[in-house]
Amino acid sequence: MGNHPNAINIHVTAPTELREERLLAEKGAGFKSVSQKMQQADRLFRRYASILFNEEAQDPFLYHLTINTGKISTDAAVNMIAEAYRDHLAREILVDTMADNERLRFLREETTKMKNSSEISFAKVLDMYHIKWVYEPKTFPLEWNADGTIKKAFSPDFFLPEYNLYLELTVMNPKYSSEKKQKVRMIQELYPGTKVSLVSRKDFLHALRSLERASQAALVSTAVDEEQEWHDDMIRTSDDPLKMRGWEA
Repeated sequence: MGNHPNAINIHVTAPTELREERLLAEKGAGFKSVSQKMQQADRLFRRYASILFNEEAQDPFLYHLTINTGKISTDAAVNMIAEAYRDHLAREILVDTMADNERLRFLREETTKMKNSSEISFAKVLDMYHIKWVYEPKTFPLEWNADGTIKKAFSPDFFLPEYNLYLELTVMNPKYSSEKKQKVRMIQELYPGTKVSLVSRKDFLHALRSLERASQAALVSTAVDEEQEWHDDMIRTSDDPLKMRGWEA
């Protein structure tokens, strides 16, 4: 959800000793058992962030807000989160005008960090066809550990809101194609009604060729417009347009 326009990322933490005390009170187990479970959960969380997002889970710049519940009450934390969300949502709501569309495009280009060049190229293809997209807006848990923590998950590359469709590129390394197909099947089984399609290397290259042709056509059109503009300027600034061109009446 990191790139979803309406999502905010909150990191809630507390000193280790306080977390252990809370778990002891909640679970009623021995201190050693609680401490081990907490350390295991922390390792799984760090591994989850590293494998899926190539990020360090404790990096403060990943979050809109970090809250230490060892310093403030639960009620205060809830109020801070609610206020942060209201502020974020107010700044992200855009009226559908040309100026705001430009602002949205700029916001998306400046804040969306993609993992590889193929995703950037594919986003340009979608833009060329005026197809609205969101980059990796959702992660689907697929398998869980016995304690309920996520063991396997899948984050499709793009979501097309106008088509209610997720897209996953399979162009970088073909050996992962079968694994991605399996994950797509799992999503469809676990989340009925969710539409996910894989973009093959063949389809991807075809889309890039379309983008290249469009770019070349735009360059030719720009050159013609510039030539016409130069010609018009010459006519406007000359007292005798025929002599300017070397022609005699």
